[in-house]
Amino acid sequence: MSALDSQASAAFTEPEDGFADDDLLAPDDISVDLSGVPPSRSFLERSDYESELGTVDPFEEDFTSIATHEIVEVIADGDRVGRPIIVIYAYRLPSSKSIDHAQLLRYLQSVLDKVAANHKVNLMTANNLSVVFGPNLTWPTDQQVPIAQLNNLNNFCYRLIVDYDKIFK
Repeated sequence: MSALDSQASAAFTEPEDGFADDDLLAPDDISVDLSGVPPSRSFLERSDYESELGTVDPFEEDFTSIATHEIVEVIADGDRVGRPIIVIYAYRLPSSKSIDHAQLLRYLQSVLDKVAANHKVNLMTANNLSVVFGPNLTWPTDQQVPIAQLNNLNNFCYRLIVDYDKIFK
C-alpha cells in the first residue's frame, strides 16, 4: 500500500449507522385512510402533459394544422426502462402541395428541440438528433450530395435544434 493509499484510507471513515431501521416507514405507519379515494393515473397520460406541468409557452406557435396528420407520436409505454419512444411517420405526410413546408419544418424542429431538452432522460442530445435527422431533413431531393458534405448537413440541423428559439421565435 502506497503512502497516498494509506492517507486516503485513513481519511475515510465509514459511518457507524448509515440508515437506522427505524427511519424507514412500514405500510402500517401511515395513519391516513385512502380506501375511499379511487386511484388516479391521469398524471401518466401524455396527451397534454405540458399544460399539466405548467410548461406551455404562451408564445409558442399553434401547430394544430400539422398535428392533425399525426406525423409525430409518443409511445407512452416506451422501452424496457420506461423512456418514451418518439416515432416520426413520413408516410403520414400529406402531399407536398397541400402543406406549409416552413410550418412543417418549425414543427419538426420544435419536437426535436423538446427531445433534446430532455436528453438526460431519453439519451438523445442535439448532436445525436442532428446525426439521425440531419441528412433526412436537409438532403436535396434533386441531386446527390458527396459523403464529405454530410457533416455540413448535420451541423446545419444541429444549429436548427440548438438555436430553435433564436431562429423560429
